[in-house]
Amino acid sequence: MKYKKIIVFLLIVASFILQSCEKVFETSGVSSSSEISTGFEYNNEEFDDYLDELFIAFLQGSPLDINFLLRYPEKYGLENEEVSPTSLSKDGHDEYMNFLTEVMAEISEFDDEELSSQQRLDKRIILDAFSRELLSKGFYYYERPLSSTLGYQAQLPFILAEYRFDDNMDVYNYLKVIESLPSSFESLINYEKEKIVYGLGLSDELIDKIILQCENLLDQELNFLIPVFNEKIGYVLDLRKSKETYINEHIELINNKFVPAYEYLIDELNKLKGNSTIYGGLSHYENGQAYYISLLKQDLGINFNSIDEIKDEIEQRIDKTIKDLELLIMFKPELYYEFQSYDFSKGMDEDELLDYLVDKIKNDFPSLVTANLEYEFKNVHPSLQETSSPAMYLISPIDSNAKEVIYINPSEVMIGETYLYNIIAHEAVPGHLYQHVYFKNSKAHPIRHLLSYSGYSEGWAKYVENFVIKYTSSSAGLTKVYQYNNLIYHLVITRCDIGVNYDSWDKTQLTTYLKKYFSINEDGIDDLYFQLVENPGNYAKYYYTYYQFIKLKDYMEKEIGTSFFKDYDFHKIVLDTGPCPFDILKEEIDKNISKFK
Repeated sequence: MKYKKIIVFLLIVASFILQSCEKVFETSGVSSSSEISTGFEYNNEEFDDYLDELFIAFLQGSPLDINFLLRYPEKYGLENEEVSPTSLSKDGHDEYMNFLTEVMAEISEFDDEELSSQQRLDKRIILDAFSRELLSKGFYYYERPLSSTLGYQAQLPFILAEYRFDDNMDVYNYLKVIESLPSSFESLINYEKEKIVYGLGLSDELIDKIILQCENLLDQELNFLIPVFNEKIGYVLDLRKSKETYINEHIELINNKFVPAYEYLIDELNKLKGNSTIYGGLSHYENGQAYYISLLKQDLGINFNSIDEIKDEIEQRIDKTIKDLELLIMFKPELYYEFQSYDFSKGMDEDELLDYLVDKIKNDFPSLVTANLEYEFKNVHPSLQETSSPAMYLISPIDSNAKEVIYINPSEVMIGETYLYNIIAHEAVPGHLYQHVYFKNSKAHPIRHLLSYSGYSEGWAKYVENFVIKYTSSSAGLTKVYQYNNLIYHLVITRCDIGVNYDSWDKTQLTTYLKKYFSINEDGIDDLYFQLVENPGNYAKYYYTYYQFIKLKDYMEKEIGTSFFKDYDFHKIVLDTGPCPFDILKEEIDKNISKFK
């Protein structure tokens, strides 16, 4: 099973800033009159044993994934896994697809009547996740492991900087990643060359952006990984060589492997220019529309019969929300001017905002199992800022409550802006960090953490980002204006994602559509168009799924009745269920509705 999607690059989100700092925040218990029970009636040990073996099979040979996901890999016999170069092959991809098919058949043989409620839920979600992953069968050459922001070469520096040194084996594997980087990049270049044969090569515009990211990384007198390594190596107790020896080895590898590997990538990418005449969305490629649909079904975690269903739903919701917003402002025109100038962050910095949110969410969100959480904000290094995401939350080990790390891009946000408030809510509490910590302390099987439901994760983070606005405003009307405005923006951008990648919109068509709703400039159009082309489906993954959470919440409130509905109850069902497709999430809501009526 050599071909596996890289797991460690899980949560890349959307906005941040700050100085490096370390703090601890406390979480208080929250009680509710209507707790939801997801406990075991009884447990099928054979099913758990099977999932344990599957969990190990997925992680074997992937020390990077093991390091990020497990603090105690020895519990699974995974403490001695060694790094091997990244390798892509069509045969490996097909082998992996066949493996998933076989696993699905084996899991399906377990009788639901012999499983606990949690096991039945895990089984359904695992089968769903694998079936969605199988949608990529036949689209091997459509993937983009190289891209300017979310590509392997762009994320690797963050992964290396945060790679944990618990023992000598971790140090060995870290150095091995760098040593094998030339071979890994060679495999990626060979893959890009194969794509050209099938008419799926990178355009010159995409190549230039990737090259820029590589050049910015190399344009430093001192590679930022060197001081990070020098600090971390000092905490390892069982070093087989002296600290100074490892420091010198690392510097030599950075100079003779890491830097030449990125230089090689730049040179080879330049050679690939001129091989693709297409610069546009996926629909410009053969079978591109079919691939885009498979991406949406995988990343969004939704089921649909045709893309027209989504487009019609988006347009109808945009029109309705605009009318609701206009009606609100018509009766209270002062809200428009207040919205334009109101600072929802109230001038607070990142630490103050996080403490503020931890305190404010107590009545609306269930408490975390762990009493104290240590966290650290880190700046994106200057060499990575221009082509990095505005922010990133790096997942913590699922078998312990370790320190949480959030990277912020200082070039994107200033302290005191509303955007910073959004960032803390999105990346930390009650967004990615909170959701991940809550779920890893649940009763779900660990293999659930290997499943890709980025639509759930990003949709949740976007949903809470807008939900918590109410904590900073004493005006319900102002909160509504903010939320309506955001919903319109998110759905419009989702429609643009579909327009560019399914409907073959060019920049002119994109501009025409956006002008119906926003004031825009040419630079903004160019930047948005590039992002939609480079990362198809990425905006929909954030924004359309945000709308799915709103729909589910509205549905639950309607079924229960407004007088009985509590945000806390909705949030608890979502969090207890964990990452999953939205149809299963709706079923879990339906199961619990009678408890609240």
